[in-house]
Amino acid sequence: MAEYLASIFGTEKDKVNCSFYFKIGACRHGDRCSRIHNKPTFSQTCLLQNLYVNPQNSAKSADGSHLVANVLR
Repeated sequence: MAEYLASIFGTEKDKVNCSFYFKIGACRHGDRCSRIHNKPTFSQTCLLQNLYVNPQNSAKSADGSHLVANVLR
């Protein structure tokens, strides 16, 4: 049984662990994902969350200039 579980770890057959997160390091479902995201204690990759702000999703003031995030709070 342990050999079988080890053989499917990180694959689509694994219904417990998120295979996409295992391969890529990020999942489009984020915290809402029904599977477990095993985060390594150390890695060669640096993940910078929310680094890119899509201009279409940012708020604009009445004069058309973009508002800063801390002003919106």
